Amino acid sequence: MNGMEFTWRMVGVLAWPGVTLALLVLYRGWITSALAAAAGGRPARRPEAGPGAPEWESTLDEAGRSVAGVLAGTAVPPGDGAPVPSNLVDLLPMATANPRRGIRTAFHQVRRALAQVHPRLAGTPDDLLTPAMRALVRQGAMDEEVERAVSQLHRLYELTGSRREDADPRYAYQFLALAEGAIHAILRSARTAPVESFWDGTRDGHRVWLDIDRWDATRFKGAMEYPGSGTTTEVTGWVETPNGRETADGVQLVWRETGYRRKGSRSVEFDGEYRATVTGTDMTGAWFSGGRRVAGLTMTAAGAPPPHPAVPTPRTP
Repeated sequence: MNGMEFTWRMVGVLAWPGVTLALLVLYRGWITSALAAAAGGRPARRPEAGPGAPEWESTLDEAGRSVAGVLAGTAVPPGDGAPVPSNLVDLLPMATANPRRGIRTAFHQVRRALAQVHPRLAGTPDDLLTPAMRALVRQGAMDEEVERAVSQLHRLYELTGSRREDADPRYAYQFLALAEGAIHAILRSARTAPVESFWDGTRDGHRVWLDIDRWDATRFKGAMEYPGSGTTTEVTGWVETPNGRETADGVQLVWRETGYRRKGSRSVEFDGEYRATVTGTDMTGAWFSGGRRVAGLTMTAAGAPPPHPAVPTPRTP
């Protein structure tokens, strides 16, 4: 299925002869102008198709209501516990009965796709979504094209919510098509990293976190944090396994702490390097300095950083 699956399903249900090409051409014109208007902060204009615009709008309205009627008895809107949907056709009945709700639900599915591919965006408020995505682009963790597409879709979402009058079902149908395309773009942009991003473990009995936030082929950057001390360091490393792939012996990682991101009560020596082997969600290794093993390291992959332990407040005499 491709990013226009929603449109193809409308065509398939109604089986209009020769409508496919016209539908794509007309849809493409509206999508381009709407996204351009959103990017420039201008209100999105109504879809136009030259002399046939009224017929296009009335046909679109009739088509959406017809498909919604066909699906009304069987469509089940996706729940948060279900996989992110690759098509939004089941939202048609909702978009027909309550266009605003249909648009909100469609954008929520886009947010779910974003959270799946970029977990750090999961709790980001809608009004901070675009800055958060641009930060990921600067870090190399998100494709710029995906950020731009979702930001423009978000702008259309805001424009719909700012209108006082009731949303037109035809706008909802078109928004569903755009949202479905955005979901496909997000899911297809997912990058498979050689290892998990966040690791929680100990170095000679002292707790430590490793957070890899950027990959460039087989090289990575991130941070090491020493919970409870307030100390965080910058990290740069690489994969020594051939082609960066896991072998029977696991993935071999090497990284070094290069400086303080935040200095707390714990001091860190920067004249050594970590060498570790990752097998699935387990990591074992050590910190080496001057060619000798100094401290052991054991870590386990975790989905996200746990709550920070309290940092002791220095006592004043």
